[in-house]
Amino acid sequence: MEINNYTHNLFPYPAKFPPAPIREHILRYSQPGEYILDPFCGSGTVLVESLLHKRNAVGIDLNPVSCLISKVKSSVYNEQQLSELALGAAIKNYDSWKSTSMSNTHLHSHKNIEHWFKPEMIDELSAIKGCFLSNVESSIHDLLWMGFLSIIVTVSKQDNDTRYAAVDKPEVVPTYALIRFKSSLENYYTNLRRNLGKIPHNEVSIRVYEGDSNVVLDGLPERRFSLAVTSPPYINTFDYYLYHKHRIFWMDKNPQMVRSKEIGCHHRIDTKTYDDAFAEYYNDLYLAMTKVNRLLLPNGRFIWLIGDGIVKAKVIKANDLLSELAEISGYEIEDIQSIKLRDVSKGFIKGKTLDLKSHHTIILKKIKDAGTEGQ
Repeated sequence: MEINNYTHNLFPYPAKFPPAPIREHILRYSQPGEYILDPFCGSGTVLVESLLHKRNAVGIDLNPVSCLISKVKSSVYNEQQLSELALGAAIKNYDSWKSTSMSNTHLHSHKNIEHWFKPEMIDELSAIKGCFLSNVESSIHDLLWMGFLSIIVTVSKQDNDTRYAAVDKPEVVPTYALIRFKSSLENYYTNLRRNLGKIPHNEVSIRVYEGDSNVVLDGLPERRFSLAVTSPPYINTFDYYLYHKHRIFWMDKNPQMVRSKEIGCHHRIDTKTYDDAFAEYYNDLYLAMTKVNRLLLPNGRFIWLIGDGIVKAKVIKANDLLSELAEISGYEIEDIQSIKLRDVSKGFIKGKTLDLKSHHTIILKKIKDAGTEGQ
């Protein structure tokens, strides 16, 4: 039964990895009904593929935007929910939206909001929040939120999802945010209607946890997962918190909290010496490997999709780093496949140093519990 890519393309998420290789790993290293883990779940690709192939899954991410869209994309929707979505998409009385007021704490926390948003867009986004997002009892509340977050960068002055600079956008005129939001809901309805009934309800469990993965992983049951698949941030390469900064503000949350804990964060790493930056990233990956080791079944796999980074003009080879960490974390290397990072960057990573970097798919097999001599 064709699923039509389900929800993979419903949100503009930078540095999103394609589903095909994730699907291949899931089918090869797990069975229906087993549990899969993604400790840095990002846009939810691993979770969606787990859902589509009848695997239970747990995803963790520090970024509240990532958590919301991962949760929405890995959910199954019924006829009643689609009817509610269609009603939202059909509303045309823009004046009634504008008259809807809602307390906007983001106006206080986002000190430069007028620099990034035209006054009309602030009013229209506030109206959408008041009209659509105030009803927390709605069964499609999170889906409506995802539609809202999907338009934030488009209607702002931020150039695009991978360039944090204010530019003039002549197309952003009154009613633009309202029209774009309505268009997002129509797109969601069309996609979900096409796949209605193709994914049985309650067949598997997909859970998404918002928070520091090091903390969340400690609370998960030992030896539950047959497979872990993840693509963590590459060191000193891309700042997810920054390019989602306005979305986080409109969620009434604090992007600086995300920045302070985001692994490999460019704006934090770039202020450190090479030794300190390397030590921080090394320790972050070591903690992830040892904590996931505890959760994996014997012979379970931990698959990393990870790229090299450059700190202080020195290339940090992710394959060498993970090879060293694997040896002290209870894994053996089953396979490493490397290609030039330029071949997978799709333009979101740029610069003269790009050809110095590679992207690696690293398959680790658990051979013992971390910190022991054997099982």
